[in-house]
Amino acid sequence: MDSQQKKINALVVDDSSEFRNLLKSHLRQLGANVVGETDSAINLHQVIGDKVVDLVFLDINMPGPSGLDALPELKKQYPAIGVVIISGENSAETVSAALKAGADDYILKPFSSKKVQEVINDFVKTKQNKPPSKVNCYVVDDEPLALEMLEVRLTKMGGSVRKFSSIPQFFIAMEDTLPDIVYLDIQMPQANGFDVLQKIKRQWPHQYVIMVSAESSIENVKKSIELHSDGFLVKPVSIRKLEESLVNYRKLRGK
Repeated sequence: MDSQQKKINALVVDDSSEFRNLLKSHLRQLGANVVGETDSAINLHQVIGDKVVDLVFLDINMPGPSGLDALPELKKQYPAIGVVIISGENSAETVSAALKAGADDYILKPFSSKKVQEVINDFVKTKQNKPPSKVNCYVVDDEPLALEMLEVRLTKMGGSVRKFSSIPQFFIAMEDTLPDIVYLDIQMPQANGFDVLQKIKRQWPHQYVIMVSAESSIENVKKSIELHSDGFLVKPVSIRKLEESLVNYRKLRGK
């Protein structure tokens, strides 16, 4: 964490004392203040009390109310507090439910200190910057989890999002209405993203397309540039990088 940056005050909610200690250690190493901890989602408002809390790290699976059960009321009572859901589950349904219930981010166990740092940085950057004006986005990916994550995050940033897991349906939509940005996965079972990119650029040469991949190999990056993509994002896409893609588009197109 930048030495000039205000320290983040964090609260850790998890029924495992071992995990709470691990997360607290990560947070303190990163310069955050751990202002409290609890092993249950019961009466979180009492745990918070008059503490100044910026981020709550909230486990999903706990005895009694789960993190998902507690999340809506937590966001209702403390809308300015960021909530990071923590879980060992990476199902699209669970992630989508957490994000739609108001979670600001989602971390899968086990995770590294680097991942905690990314979450803190994304939270701080989002707080500092106003979201960009609405940008119409098409997201093309065969993974439900990737679609859900990008939809929720882009929507929070002021984007209008349509999701496509079917390439034919995507091109039908393109014939009807062109978006501002296409976020296009490279590796899909029904089509290679680079082949789709070439077809897009042939039919709509000025269409803004950002390639997305879990593989950040130099070959993928070089091929994206050679085929005239407008950007490259690595999965899992961070909030900061996603916001940068919107900012770059708006600067280029004057929006």
